[in-house]
Amino acid sequence: MNATIKTFDFKSDAGDLLASVRTVQIDRSPWFFAVDVCEALGLSDTNKALLSVDEEDKCEHEQYSGSGRKPMLVNESGLYTLILKSRKKQAKRFKRWVTSDVLPSIRMTGSYNLIPSNNLPDFSDEVAAARAWADEREAARRAIGYAER
Repeated sequence: MNATIKTFDFKSDAGDLLASVRTVQIDRSPWFFAVDVCEALGLSDTNKALLSVDEEDKCEHEQYSGSGRKPMLVNESGLYTLILKSRKKQAKRFKRWVTSDVLPSIRMTGSYNLIPSNNLPDFSDEVAAARAWADEREAARRAIGYAER
């Protein structure tokens, strides 16, 4: 498996970056990097927080180890467990962002898109369609400050 990591920025109402949350698709399901989720929720001890997540809802994943440590990933159910565990003020906002924006977008498009695609290109012209797709993708990346890790 060689899945692409996508990073989404969780921001305050004022637009300040609160956390960058990395996701990856595994068997067509979104998985979230637990350390990023815990940061967004104000949970300082990721290992302790993960004790409340069922074994089938979390996994270590060797493919994404960068510093020699295997990162822990949580699936959607594990994500909800962590959200419900946090009593911090930002947890409610994070839950709303995940359930209203991120997950519905992933289900509809396979990725998280802040800018909906309403202007469909002429698909009979493959070059024009590819250019329109590339232009829209670049505009969306700039709009959300997306950066691949």
